[in-house]
Amino acid sequence: MRFNTWILTSRIALCGVLVFAGCNHSSKGGGRTLNGSLPTVNQANAGASQLALLGDGGPVSLGPTVELITPVRGTFASAGPIQIQGVASDAGNGVARVVVDGVDAPVDATGVFQAQVTAVPGMNTWLIQAYDHAGELTEKHVSVLAGDFGDELASLPDAATVRITDNAINQFEPELAAELIKQRDQIRQQVLASPVPDIQLTDFRFGDVTIALDAASGGMRFLARIQDVELDITASARILLVIKKDFKGTIRAGVMEITGDIAFGVQGDQASGQVLQTSATASGFSVPDFARSQTGQILDSFETAFADAARTNLEQMLQKALVAQNRRGTLSQDIAGKALTIDWLLNTLAFDEDGVTAAFDGNVMAETPIYGSHTGSFVVGGLAPSLVGGGPGPNLALSFHQDALNRALHAAWRAGALQHDLDQAAFDKAGVRTNMTTSGLMQAVPELNDYLVPDLPLVMRIEGMLPPLLTIDPRSPQLFDLDIADLRVQLDVIHPTEGAITLINAVFTIEASANLGPGEDNGFVLEPTGTPTIRVDVDGRALPGSETMLEKMINAMAPQLFEGSLSQVKLVAIPTVRGVDMVGVNLSKYESSIVVL
Repeated sequence: MRFNTWILTSRIALCGVLVFAGCNHSSKGGGRTLNGSLPTVNQANAGASQLALLGDGGPVSLGPTVELITPVRGTFASAGPIQIQGVASDAGNGVARVVVDGVDAPVDATGVFQAQVTAVPGMNTWLIQAYDHAGELTEKHVSVLAGDFGDELASLPDAATVRITDNAINQFEPELAAELIKQRDQIRQQVLASPVPDIQLTDFRFGDVTIALDAASGGMRFLARIQDVELDITASARILLVIKKDFKGTIRAGVMEITGDIAFGVQGDQASGQVLQTSATASGFSVPDFARSQTGQILDSFETAFADAARTNLEQMLQKALVAQNRRGTLSQDIAGKALTIDWLLNTLAFDEDGVTAAFDGNVMAETPIYGSHTGSFVVGGLAPSLVGGGPGPNLALSFHQDALNRALHAAWRAGALQHDLDQAAFDKAGVRTNMTTSGLMQAVPELNDYLVPDLPLVMRIEGMLPPLLTIDPRSPQLFDLDIADLRVQLDVIHPTEGAITLINAVFTIEASANLGPGEDNGFVLEPTGTPTIRVDVDGRALPGSETMLEKMINAMAPQLFEGSLSQVKLVAIPTVRGVDMVGVNLSKYESSIVVL
């Protein structure tokens, strides 16, 4: 059996960010730059260049200025109480109230506010709303990833399971039969070497071979049917104790059936197999006339010799196949130019009457962790379902634990896969039709026509401060809840003389639902569903004009950002198993795992 074709390759990466058009969003922001914002290129000339580029509108003030102090954006935290603290100020109308997560927070004379919230395992996003006495509102949000985190260098136990049924096992039967026929000469020698009293075996032949395999408790049963078996013999006899005469003839069996049991297990670094017992039964059996008186003895010897030879050859074939397949292995995958290492270990093999299930420990790591300092991925604990006893069902069933999926996303994040620039060339390469110029932005938001110079290229610089998080919620109608928090997006205009001029800095948090859809080469791709919620904080100098114009600009960015990122997403590419078609598969949830049927 080729266990390496069933291992979890976990080619999982979110090589981008998912920002969706037509979504719910909050984009009202204050006028200060957030801690940790992306730097503006050519910052010394940025102010003058922006005025020349945008006109003389000046900054827009919509409500109190809000500066968040704790928790720091992009924080990994323990579940439990979290203190939110910040400063709200308004030089004009004064701060009237601050609301944190729907509850009024006390504000002192200096504008400092604080409130206690509770972080639950997973992604937590809290909304902070500050009102001035004129009723103007500023909204900020802050996200932390809370819970337990597993060491990124340690394998996850039973991270995935693979089950094949008799239908899939049957795909190997012709290959085994062909292999047995290839060993015709070896089998001939073994049969001829078998001792038979008073008879010399001179030649051995057989015709077509078919093999049937069936799963059984603890292993497999096999049935080999061999057609047209012929054994040439020579028997010597003495006539009147003086004359020696040789009698030659052929023993024939129309069909020889050999049955046996094979037990499998895991020992050391390899799977192991042992042929426990074999028996042979001949039908259409005949012997030469001179040996008819010994038909019973010859039949017993004939069947015993066949059973012994079959057991010896099957064990040799089995051990050769298993030795070639190590219990553990390492794969390398390149995700958007970032190298990931996938380690797997065959943990257990479990057989029942309907099939066999292999459970794998696994890990996905960044070969060169270049981003972030947090070395643990979010875990909820538990094992992937065993799938044992699932009935005959489809040929192949797979299960992936949520922790394994999030380990892969964490590895991609650590490898820097969530840091990239999207310019016109990137969209063209991805096959996404868009116009990454100021003219395209002006066409989407006509209010910008008075402020932007046309035909200048745009670049979106993206940085994910936290790894994306997939949650499998049995109560949700979709497979996954997807959270991408603290996503920094910077939109730059590339000026021919001034270089990159930042139009906008924003922090996105996305809460979405997602399913898996069919991809290329028996793979799956992540497909967003429904209407996700996006929260946006805008940093720095706002564009001249109204809040409505700013919101329209963010909405104009969203489809390009979404399409360009989603085109790079590949999730769980599954190698082909012979005889198994992944088209039309059924995806379902079981506890904290995804099951593929």
